[in-house]
Amino acid sequence: MNQVKNQQGYALLVVLLMVLLFMGIAATFMAGSLSNAKQEQTVDTSNQAVASAEMGVKYHSADFQREIGIIKSAIIEETQDEIKTLVECFNSGNSNCDTQEELDVLEQQINKDMKEKFVDEIYKKVGSLVGHEKTPFPSVDSQFTVKQVEMIDRDVDGKDITQTQPPLPLDKNNPPSPTLPWYEEISSLEVKLTLNGKSNLTTKELKGIFTIEVPDTFLSAENKLTVNTVTKVQDLEYDDIFLGDSTGKTCEALKSEIVPGVEPATFDCELDINDSVESFVDWLKSKGQDPEKFTVFIPSFNKNVCGGKSQCNSVDIGGITVVVSAGDTGLVGNNGNMNNLNNANLIIDGHFQVDQFQNPGKKNDSSDEEIKSQTIIMRELTVNKHMHGQGLENTNLLILGRDTDIAVDDGVMDFNGKVTIGDNGLICFDMDRIDKDDWEALRDKVEFKGDDATGQIIYYTKDYQGDEFILPAGEGLSSAKRTFLYVEGFNNYTNFLSSCGVTVTESVNEITDIPVPYVTDPDIDLEVEY
Repeated sequence: MNQVKNQQGYALLVVLLMVLLFMGIAATFMAGSLSNAKQEQTVDTSNQAVASAEMGVKYHSADFQREIGIIKSAIIEETQDEIKTLVECFNSGNSNCDTQEELDVLEQQINKDMKEKFVDEIYKKVGSLVGHEKTPFPSVDSQFTVKQVEMIDRDVDGKDITQTQPPLPLDKNNPPSPTLPWYEEISSLEVKLTLNGKSNLTTKELKGIFTIEVPDTFLSAENKLTVNTVTKVQDLEYDDIFLGDSTGKTCEALKSEIVPGVEPATFDCELDINDSVESFVDWLKSKGQDPEKFTVFIPSFNKNVCGGKSQCNSVDIGGITVVVSAGDTGLVGNNGNMNNLNNANLIIDGHFQVDQFQNPGKKNDSSDEEIKSQTIIMRELTVNKHMHGQGLENTNLLILGRDTDIAVDDGVMDFNGKVTIGDNGLICFDMDRIDKDDWEALRDKVEFKGDDATGQIIYYTKDYQGDEFILPAGEGLSSAKRTFLYVEGFNNYTNFLSSCGVTVTESVNEITDIPVPYVTDPDIDLEVEY
């Protein structure tokens, strides 16, 4: 007899086993996927924490640069006040400051005091950073916090000369100060910022190490004030720049008073319309006089400087100061060029108009003669074509605008073509007295070139927090970096003029020399330790 077997139960069992097998495989993949997602989230959070800390380093690097600029301006102003006091002491006949040796000692003390102030101000700035917290990414749960700050004083060889070892962390509630009493030995300050970057519950720590160079001196060894008993030192204003009328003495009369090798009682005169500035300079040199100490007032720029030519090129007037009268309409003109101008110090009480203004201050490659810095001051400027070529070199070009007490409209600063600033070239302008369209146009067309690109744009405005001169990105640099390297603004007129090469005093007879305030831009190096 055949037996029939029922296999329906086996089929059900097989199906259940298959379902369990697939569920197990799916669960394994889901667990792995969830684990990977969690790991990616952890990595992402960790990266955000690191990025926050890095943003903290970049933020404080830029902040240091800005603060040092503020400290520099304050020290220039305070040093100027100290120099004024020194000059007043000398002029008073005080026996403690009436010889060069005594003045040298007082100058050294001023320099020491300014260096001490510079170091102290940096310490105060660094001490205020402890606990500083900021959110770098809007709408993202991330912050950076300055956890700890350390300071190390280093000498010129890089040796740690901080007396407290190891350096103590600074506390913002306890005003810091250098531990070393001999400030003159400090060559650089090393700032170690320990920053925490936070993202959600993840914290990452890194260190930003800033090395701030401390200037060797705060007084200029090259630029000197000539001091005598009637010298007046005062804060300069717009009205102090344009000298107005001369003493009335003709240059022929001054010649009759000059004895070879002996300085005359006065140094300024009026040049006849038929005489040339260049010839007068040559005559002064032949008598052993320094033309840079003399000032000539001229009736005609075209005749006295350019020799009556329509093209005023390759002029070299030996460093003498030339004052151009307000009524002179022959300032080169719309069809004239003035290229390769050298050793000129011009004060133009009017509107300087020129077709091309190429290569002012450029040294002739075939000449061994030193090209000194020249200063050209005017109320208004129009360059119809270019100020290009090698660019503005060894030249301080100041456009100070119209007298707002008389004029209704702002002054003209019109560069119609390319504008190139080369080594040691400065374009300085009074933003408050120059048409806004003109200085805004300059931002977009100016370029900087040279071995070290040492040219700059310097401007003055009362409202320094309002209008700012911001360069666009270019030359491989961001807008912020390019502006930081090539632009400097002032809200103090004396500091503005001093930075543009304008002397801060007038004098008659040389008795002794006192250096003027001078602060270099300290270098800041940055390292990051992860």
